Amino acid sequence: MSDMDRLMVCVCTCNRPELLAQLIQAVERNATAVKSWLHVGMVIVDDSLLETARTTVEKFSATFDLGLIYLTTASGNISVARNTALDAGVPLADWLLMTDDDCEPVDNWVELMVNSITTHSVDAVTGPQQLRPQPSSPQWMTEQPFFERTDAFHAGETITTGSTFNFGIRSQWLAEHPHVRFREDLGKLGGEDAVFFNQATGEGMQMVFDASALVYETLTPQRSNYAYLIRSQFWVGNSEGKTNLYLGSASKPRLFARGTKRAAKFAAAPFVHLAKLRAPQFRYNASRVVNACGLITSAFGIEIRHH
Repeated sequence: MSDMDRLMVCVCTCNRPELLAQLIQAVERNATAVKSWLHVGMVIVDDSLLETARTTVEKFSATFDLGLIYLTTASGNISVARNTALDAGVPLADWLLMTDDDCEPVDNWVELMVNSITTHSVDAVTGPQQLRPQPSSPQWMTEQPFFERTDAFHAGETITTGSTFNFGIRSQWLAEHPHVRFREDLGKLGGEDAVFFNQATGEGMQMVFDASALVYETLTPQRSNYAYLIRSQFWVGNSEGKTNLYLGSASKPRLFARGTKRAAKFAAAPFVHLAKLRAPQFRYNASRVVNACGLITSAFGIEIRHH
């Protein structure tokens, strides 16, 4: 791998300096683990109007072999920030990894991601995410399956959809496909990641799933409440529907039917659990009903912004 020895970790951040510092330290541990065969750096794109990540980045400015590149966009558009990160990273490295500013990868993440791409002779890799609640989170939040990890794919499986919180790709592929980027018209609505992976795999990008290349997402105290979970589930359902419409993979009647079926399933679930003498999980199942309602709203052309 002597001729492919440069890797940049690309991160977009907005008003999360403490979590960003935690992530940079995790990448530093990864860089130390592979220093005998891989030079590592980071591209950090700050989308905050106040440049809240600048001070944090300056503290780690001399940490990585390939440096820590700090860029600002202040766009309020996640697609603009992600495209800025990718375009900055492509000429600097042979490999690009992408994760979120509230994530923390396992200490052999870099090695696992690169090895998956090379072992399977593919262009890209994606891995799982595990939500990590705060110790002070309400008891019901950890007792009910809000944080249950259910991988949709098998290790080494070739797939067509990925996750920007845990993604790696050969820089050469992105350089050869400069038109395959995140859609800026979706950057405030959501679904830009699903459209990106759909376009990339449609252009021939081969990608596998690595079940062991795990990243943890930290659930902040501000998000450790039921009101946030409900709002998030409604947006996720709406985003699922509008992405399907954008890609032409489902019609509005089909989305309405899917949402109605989903709502009925989870509305009935507590009573099914009670009949089996199991905990009804009212809060969890109610959140899934809300998710279904978000999906139904998309069938009527309603688009909910992420922020």
